[in-house]
Amino acid sequence: AFLAALGLATALSLHDGAQLALHWGGVVILLWLGTRFIQNSWKGPKTHDISNEEVSSDFTGFIQGFMIALFNPKILAWMLALYAPFIEADVSIGTLLGMGALGMAIDGTWYVTVATILSSGDRIERLRSIAHVIDGCMGVLMFAFAGLLASGWF
Repeated sequence: AFLAALGLATALSLHDGAQLALHWGGVVILLWLGTRFIQNSWKGPKTHDISNEEVSSDFTGFIQGFMIALFNPKILAWMLALYAPFIEADVSIGTLLGMGALGMAIDGTWYVTVATILSSGDRIERLRSIAHVIDGCMGVLMFAFAGLLASGWF
């Protein structure tokens, strides 16, 4: 989150048209994410083959999750779309660090909450059975955010 905010602030300070490009780039990214979610929702419930699951240590799971969170292009796209309207060229380093800390706190809380909820009972299987519905809802949300961003609400 900090690196995304720092990159945005740098782009805004170097180029006059960066804000407009980031604004409409964020709209396009949100529309693309919404389309991907909707397409996944149309595929229906996914079947899960337990025989293909690998058993790994807690540390391996932590490292894999950390690397996904750090290098996932969807997360970067979301950060760019989310932060672009709020960053100005003369933003202070304290504000950038605060945005990074906020992103880290939100992500950390989300990941711990999901891991805690899904680690007991058959909750993960129930969630997998309705993943297509969740994907559809996320697609609609992405389109709503894109509409709000395009209309100037952000």
